Amino acid sequence: MPPALGSSALFLCGYLTYHFTIHGVTKFRDPAWFKPIYLTLLLTHTVLAVVIVPLIIITLTRALRERFDAHRKIARWT
Repeated sequence: MPPALGSSALFLCGYLTYHFTIHGVTKFRDPAWFKPIYLTLLLTHTVLAVVIVPLIIITLTRALRERFDAHRKIARWT
């Protein structure tokens, strides 16, 4: 699991760096009919990405403290 956590953190850092420093604002282009579908998918993806961060921290903390019974309960969602 440590390599998975490390590669996920590295991806997040790279993604945020790219979008906030290099790429800038992304503007939606044609087709116009697809824009509401795209924005709905983007919104749900963003909300879930934000919610998962505390879950990862809790799961990792429980594993490191060897509280595996509590770790298992949250790990299946994380």
